[in-house]
Parts: sequence; structure tokens; C-alpha cells
Amino acid sequence: MDGLPGLMDAFSSAFPKARIQRCIVHKLRNVAVKLPRSIRKDCLNHCKRIFNAGSLEEAQRSFEAWKEKWYSIAPGAVECVEKDLEFLLNFYHHPKG
Repeated sequence: MDGLPGLMDAFSSAFPKARIQRCIVHKLRNVAVKLPRSIRKDCLNHCKRIFNAGSLEEAQRSFEAWKEKWYSIAPGAVECVEKDLEFLLNFYHHPKG
């Protein structure tokens, strides 16, 4: 789901044990608008490695590497991902297939 607070609250109320998975496409679009055009492609390609990792642990390491590289250049973009990272990585808790 996207980040609408009302939707997240309603879902959590109806399904208290379910994990919320944030939409990665929406999040990448939100990140893109926080980046100057000159670095947008490189930063987003690096960010996508987080979501293409082979495991949750690898995804978390990829996030840390991305954050280390890009925070000084684009702090708003990094903060945009970091604040929802738990919800963006919930799909790693399910079997592949």
C-alpha cells in the first residue's frame, strides 16, 4: 500500500497481526522528486539494490551502503526511505516463489 495514514490505520485495525508492505514503486517515485536530475538515475539505481537483495540481511546492508553514499548529497531522499524501511522490506519475511 502507499503511505496514506488512514489506510495504514484501517488495515492495522482490521488485520492486527498482518505485516504492512509499502509499495516500492510509490516510494521510489517519492525519492525521485527529492533528487536533482543530475544524480537521480545513479541514486535510484543504487537504491533499487535494496529491494533486489537476496535476503533481508543483504537488503539492510544495501540500505546502509546507500545511506552512507547518498546522505550527504541527498538527505531528504535517504530520510524518505529510512522512515519506512521496515514496511518496505516486509516482503523479505515471506518465502520466495
